[in-house]
Formats: sequence, C-alpha cells, structure tokens
Amino acid sequence: MGVGEWAALSAAMIWTVSSLLWGQIRLSAAILNFAKNGIGCGMLLLHVGLLAVVQTDAANWGNLASTAWLTLSALVGIAIGDTLFFRSLQILGPRLALVMATTAPLFGSAIGWLVFGEWLPWFGWLGVSLTLAGVLLVVTDRRSRAEAPGLFQGSVRAGVLFGLGGALCQALGGGLSKQAMQDCGELEAAAIRTTAAFLATLFYVLLRREFISAVRDAWRSENLKYIVPATALGTWLGIWLSQIAFKQAPLAIALTLMATSPLFAIPLVRYYFGHRISPIAIVGSLIAIVGVYLASQATV
Repeated sequence: MGVGEWAALSAAMIWTVSSLLWGQIRLSAAILNFAKNGIGCGMLLLHVGLLAVVQTDAANWGNLASTAWLTLSALVGIAIGDTLFFRSLQILGPRLALVMATTAPLFGSAIGWLVFGEWLPWFGWLGVSLTLAGVLLVVTDRRSRAEAPGLFQGSVRAGVLFGLGGALCQALGGGLSKQAMQDCGELEAAAIRTTAAFLATLFYVLLRREFISAVRDAWRSENLKYIVPATALGTWLGIWLSQIAFKQAPLAIALTLMATSPLFAIPLVRYYFGHRISPIAIVGSLIAIVGVYLASQATV
C-alpha cells in the first residue's frame, strides 16, 4: 500500500477511538459538532502557523477555485455529515454507527455511475448487495442494541437513517475535496475545511440563539475532558489523514479503507465497555466490509 492507503487506514483507526469518546458526551449532535469544529479549527490553524515559522516553504493554500470546492466539501461532509453521524452515534452506539458509515463507498460508487457514467461490473453489484445484507444483519440483531450509550435516545430506524445520511454526505464531501486537492496542500486543505465547517455550525447556533448555552455546556469539565482528546484525534489528525488519503489514493479505495472502522470497534467496544458482541454482529460487520471492498474495486 502507498502513503494514501496507509493514511486512510490510520484515519479509520483514529476515528474509531474518537467515536468511543464522542459517544460519552452529553450534548446534542449539532452542539457537539459546533464544539468539535471550533476546537479542531484552532488546532489545525495553529499547526499550519507553527510549520510556517519553522519551515522556509510557504503554506500551499491553493487558489480561489480550490478554496470554494473545499468550503462546499466542508458544508456537506463535516457541517451536515458529522452532525448526522453524531446523531446516529447517540442512538446506535459507536460500533453500529460506524457500520452505517461503511456505506460511504457505495454512495461514492453510485455518484460515479450517475454523474460520471462509471458503470459497475457484476462484482461491483455483488459488493453493493453484500454490504446492504451485512448492514441489515447487524442492525436487526437485538443484542447489539445494548451498545447504545443511552444519551438522546431515538428509534433504531432513525439511527440507521441518520447514519446513512452521514455516509452519503461523507461520500459527497470526499469527492468535492478530491476535486480541490490538485492545487492545495493536505494540511492546508484540512484547515480550510474545518474552518468552513466551524463558521457554518457557528451560524447555526447563532441563528437558534444557542451560542452562549452551547459554549457554556461544551466548556463543562465533564464534557471537555472528552471533547478535547476526541477532537485532537478525530478532527485534527483524522481530517488531516483523510486529506492525504483523498490526494494520494483513488477516492473509492480511500473511502473503503476509511470504512474499516467497525473492525477496529469490535475489540474496543468489548474491552472498554464490556459489551458482548454477538456472532451475528461480527459476521454482519465482516460481510459489510467485504461488500464495500468489492464495490470499490469496481470503480478503480
């Protein structure tokens, strides 16, 4: 595997750990995304600034067109997509929410077919069928529902729909981001995307007149002790690694490797929370991953 593939796999592992932390925070999905984007924006801009001081090369911010693509990517993939993912996480728990996220490469394949005329061969459609079957097997396993963190509860159907919506937004955001990566550095792209997402979520909380309460709630020690490490992992490192993956690897491969998070989640959920993972849930997760791999290979 090349640099892009390793970056995508590392992002999947990091997002698994951060998802376990996000699931412990007692904030609504929208406020959680606002806090995450604000802190992550500061971390990434500080990173870019420190590199500019110690390195002689100027930062590669790209041109106006790449900034526009990255901004649109942030609105779809981070501002909207992460909010939907957080809501799915709150309802389903970390492992099941990450299983929903494995469908992102399928949406990427569908977008390629509908928009760019990339017709899938037979094994691509087999991959689609396997992924849907694996996801269905996991979410219908009643024993897996005990993994839900019990915060802001909702129906399983709603959790699945939020998860699928987040996966669709991730696929769209990844495609838009890749479009901009020809003229922009990976770290700078991550900073632009996170800043744009922060401004979008800031506008949302201001519109709903929740800014003061959002900042107050996020700043509480019981929330901040999870938000800071989760943001450092999932936003600062995770988005940076994903930008490297989008630039250095084919989009379908990058999305596929990022969708391996459920495999990392199985032992972590068992170890840290003591949830017994049923054989059905394990088999369903593995089937979904195999399906994602086949579907992505059809688009390469």
